[in-house]
This record gives sequence, structure tokens and C-alpha cells, in this order.
Amino acid sequence: MLRRTLAALEQILAREKDDVLVVTHSAVLMALRCYLANRPFDVMREYRTRNTELVWVTEEVLREAVCRCKRVIRDIFL
Repeated sequence: MLRRTLAALEQILAREKDDVLVVTHSAVLMALRCYLANRPFDVMREYRTRNTELVWVTEEVLREAVCRCKRVIRDIFL
């Protein structure tokens, strides 16, 4: 799930030049927030959000997360 999420965010970053609002399910957001904080996924519930809650993530943080994910995948499959 996280790999698909980061791939979609990478496409959005490549296409959009202004701020973007991404709407998603809470489980996706909790997993992404764990990954961004470099925390294990078994603490996902610490990142629960309320319905319609906004979570701001900068472009730089997302780009770093995409690069980190690509490195992990490359290391696993090479």
C-alpha cells in the first residue's frame, strides 16, 4: 500500500506546481505518517486523524520519502 501511495504522490509532484489537496483513507494516511516519521507500522494508531482533518506535508518531505522508498525497494530486489 505504501509503495503505491508514494508512487501516486510522486506522479502528483511531477505534474502539479502549486499546493495540492490529496484526499485519502485514514489507513493510508496513518501508514504514510509512520513512514515519514521513520516509525514502525505497529504504532500507526498514534497517527489517527479525525474525519475531514487536514495534515500538511511539504513537497521536500514527500520527495525524500519517495527517494527513500525507492532505495529500500532497490536494495531488496538487487
